[in-house]
Amino acid sequence: MYASIDLDFLNKNLEQAKKRSIEDLGEADGAKFAQFPDGTFRAEVCEFEVNDENISISFDTELGFITVDIPMNVQIQEAVLSATIRKMNKIKSLLETLK
Repeated sequence: MYASIDLDFLNKNLEQAKKRSIEDLGEADGAKFAQFPDGTFRAEVCEFEVNDENISISFDTELGFITVDIPMNVQIQEAVLSATIRKMNKIKSLLETLK
């Protein structure tokens, strides 16, 4: 994972994120983390790449620019293939209705 953090956003929201972490995880574990509220980050996908080893997604958020590499395994390959087949079947059905 690569992250380029917007320090203004981080500084503005860090105390609230620390408090939420303590509330959710308890004092001992929560003090080690900063949990940002769900839905805080709106992401715009900038890059999306798939190869034999990884799915790489880069996106821009309020927090900053983040790239995540997800290792490609059989379950992920099956899920991506299944979703692709469903979309292609919808397109095929649509095209057949236009004949």
